Amino acid sequence: IYDWKKSDALAAEALSKLGSATADISPHDIVSELRPDQMQMVEIARAVGQNAKIILLDEPTSYLNFEETEKLFESIRGLCSAGIGIIFVSHRMRSESFPTELPYCVTASS
Repeated sequence: IYDWKKSDALAAEALSKLGSATADISPHDIVSELRPDQMQMVEIARAVGQNAKIILLDEPTSYLNFEETEKLFESIRGLCSAGIGIIFVSHRMRSESFPTELPYCVTASS
């Protein structure tokens, strides 16, 4: 028998670890009805909930506006502070808001 209460509690805990970016997301929300930034947070929360030590984010800001990107970076900073490694891949870097505690490599491609 599936334990829905335990599942909800684990999902809520994982979402809470991402800070204010997930304040308006409930474990009962239907993911396909969420905004793109919320969907992104749910995916990251899934990794956190599985006790990931390293999370690869490939173009996580591609569909996010500036405010949503700032919330994502706030969550990334919190994860880094909690000892979770983040690999962040992006073709558009906003140097003024990129988490400076993350090491980064800039390459040019043709």
